[in-house]
Amino acid sequence: MQKLPQRLVNVRVRDRTALEGAEAVWTAVESESEALQGRGRVLVRPSGTEPLVRVMVEAPREEECQEIVSRLANLVETELG
Repeated sequence: MQKLPQRLVNVRVRDRTALEGAEAVWTAVESESEALQGRGRVLVRPSGTEPLVRVMVEAPREEECQEIVSRLANLVETELG
């Protein structure tokens, strides 16, 4: 198994359950996942205990990983923060 650069960002939100209906976020997650073309992965999920949404990205290059996680974390903050 090849280890890829990984970034995890916790985004503080008003209501973590609102993630389920955040269409803009899920559209962006799908788009970023498709752009990786199987070379990495994107995971966005609400925390089970805190008012946070966790955004995790794995990508072949550190720069790509950081760019994707930043875009998604900013979108989550804008939509749900």
